Amino acid sequence: LFRSLLEKALLYCQKGQLADAKVIYEELLNYIPLHPQVLTNLGTIEIQTGDLQKGILYLEKSIKVNPIQPHAISNLANGLLEIKKFEEAIKYYDLALRFNPSFANAYYNKARALKFIYRYEDAILNYKKAIKCNPEYFQAFVNLGFLYNELKEYEKALEQYNQAIILDNNSAEVFYNRGIVYDNLKEFEKALSDYDRAIEINSKYVDAYNNKSGTLRNLQR
Repeated sequence: LFRSLLEKALLYCQKGQLADAKVIYEELLNYIPLHPQVLTNLGTIEIQTGDLQKGILYLEKSIKVNPIQPHAISNLANGLLEIKKFEEAIKYYDLALRFNPSFANAYYNKARALKFIYRYEDAILNYKKAIKCNPEYFQAFVNLGFLYNELKEYEKALEQYNQAIILDNNSAEVFYNRGIVYDNLKEFEKALSDYDRAIEINSKYVDAYNNKSGTLRNLQR
């Protein structure tokens, strides 16, 4: 019975029916209160659905029972990241990466945590590690481009956004962000083209319209 319920809960998770999966996982804890897989999956659902504190507690219990769970550790770090405990989150990402050095998502989210505490160079290093593990990690390229722009390393920012566009040329966010880089480089025609493309993809992109107006002024149109 336990195994069949566990499989049913996993199936619900795969279908995105998290509320149904949660009911089953809570029932399973009545059979084995400290089952690490159940605690991990339930904790992950709680974090995904917004009950961060409860999710963190479940994941802490799971890791206490079985400390060698890189995905559980990383999910715990994700919860800590969401409640802005950045330093603590980074420690758990490091622990997850110790068990799985090829864990692209852990590098990616560690980079996000590092950015929040303004450790930009360390964040860049971890985004690069995420990309090394997963060369098609679209959002890592996007975030890396953003950081390079913040550091005024505009050519490097362009490289990242160009790579992101190769992976997905229908992201309004990327064209908008690349337009900002072109504006910073005073390449206003290219900036205008990117803002137009962002608006073409998302006709309600207010920031793109605003930036386009500024670029047109710079072109004296």
